[in-house]
Amino acid sequence: MITERLAGTQLGIVRLSTKGGAPGQSALVYYVASAHRGQRHATRAAAMVVRHAFDELGFEALLADVLFANEPSARLLERVGFERTGDRKLAQSDKGPEQLEEWRVARRAFLAKS
Repeated sequence: MITERLAGTQLGIVRLSTKGGAPGQSALVYYVASAHRGQRHATRAAAMVVRHAFDELGFEALLADVLFANEPSARLLERVGFERTGDRKLAQSDKGPEQLEEWRVARRAFLAKS
């Protein structure tokens, strides 16, 4: 949960999902309410979750899927150390089929930059 410290307002969520993942891998999942986007709350929270995944949970890599047209989300992942894998897949949304782009960060690369 992403929460504003002083007021305790819930801004969004960042979590790991191992559902369907390969051993040693997890997926980073995040959402920030539209009123709180663009303030780097998710970037800070995602960086903390990624560090926890590598330092405390021992994951070797993390993945994230982003809607191809979602540039703010792509920039968030870049700031945290993720790189595009080049893999794409279709996902069904309320707008119909949309392309997802896969991103990945390896433990070794993340810790080298930290």
